[in-house]
This record gives sequence, structure tokens and C-alpha cells, in this order.
Amino acid sequence: MTEALAQNPFDAEPPTRMATLTGRFYLSDWNGRGLLLSHGDRGVTELQLGGSTGIDSLEVRTLFEEARVVRPRLDPTGEWLAYQATEGRGYGLYVRRAPDFLTRLRVVESDRFISPWWSPEGDSIYTENVGDGHLYVVPVRRGEGVSFGTPRRLFPSLSWYAPLPDGRGFVGTQEAEREDGEGVPERHFLVVGWFDELRRRTGG
Repeated sequence: MTEALAQNPFDAEPPTRMATLTGRFYLSDWNGRGLLLSHGDRGVTELQLGGSTGIDSLEVRTLFEEARVVRPRLDPTGEWLAYQATEGRGYGLYVRRAPDFLTRLRVVESDRFISPWWSPEGDSIYTENVGDGHLYVVPVRRGEGVSFGTPRRLFPSLSWYAPLPDGRGFVGTQEAEREDGEGVPERHFLVVGWFDELRRRTGG
């Protein structure tokens, strides 16, 4: 990793610290103190931000090593991390327990589930089924550890989605398909004031 200081484009003080990571890193989540990154065959990495401003220091820490891991996401308590792993021609949906991430549990026995999202309460995991093209919810039961219920189908998958903070719905996008099947949108919409509306609806 290399570091550099760059001027904030908004002329604010102090200057913005920029970190450059070599390799193919993918931003996945924010865990309250840093960014969670998946890194191909190297597992999951945390980029910790420190100091009074949050940018005074940068530290890279490997949380665990496992081949072909993507989309790591921590639950609201910060205790369990869910992620997707590619296995042969299918996928595995797993959780690992913080802070050592040694405990590894499979969420669903099927090899067709991907893209985990925790519910705001941490009592469910939302996941996509690439077999039937639908979004599912998996109940999470907590005690000394965690266990998982039977996946329940919700609705057809979206191109991208995320649960709303109040747990009452989802926000997402769906690509439009052309007659030639290339999936290129033919119309574009400009929505003004959508962020204020989102705050009003989510209580943010």
C-alpha cells in the first residue's frame, strides 16, 4: 500500500489522505472504524482509519484468508460477518465470527445463493438465488452462537438492492432490457430532490 496527501476538492481543512492499494480490491462495507475490502484469493481486508479526523492514520489488516471471497458484510452488532465464496461451479454463503474470524458457519446448504445483506435488526440475511432469479430471506437465530432457518422466497431479484434502515422495504435498481437483449437502457430519468424524500421516508 502507498499513501499520499491530496488537496480536498472543496478546499476544506485538513487535506484529504488518499490510500492506494495494489491489487484487485473491492469495497464491500463500512464496519464503524474502517472499510471492509475483498481481495480476490486473499480473503477479507480491513482498512482502518484513525485519528481525531478519521484520516490521520491508515492501517491495513487482514481479517481472514480464504480463496475467492466477495461481498463481506458485518451484522449490526459487529459480531458476525457474512460473505459469498465461489466453490467449484457454485457458491457458498457463510458467516464468520469477529474478532478472530475463526468460527465459520454455512448459512444455506444450496450452492446457488449469493450477495448477502443483513437486515437492520440482524435477525435475517437477505440473499439472491441465481438458480430461480429471486431474492430470499434467511432467518437468523441467536444464542451462544447463531443458527439459520429455511430460506423464504420474496420477489424477483434486482440488478442492485439494499434493505432500508427501518427494515420496512428495499431500495434497488433494475436494468431495462432492449428487444435485442443487450440490456441497454433506452430511457433515462432525472429525479430532483430524491435524497430529501429518502430521508423523510427512512427517518434519516
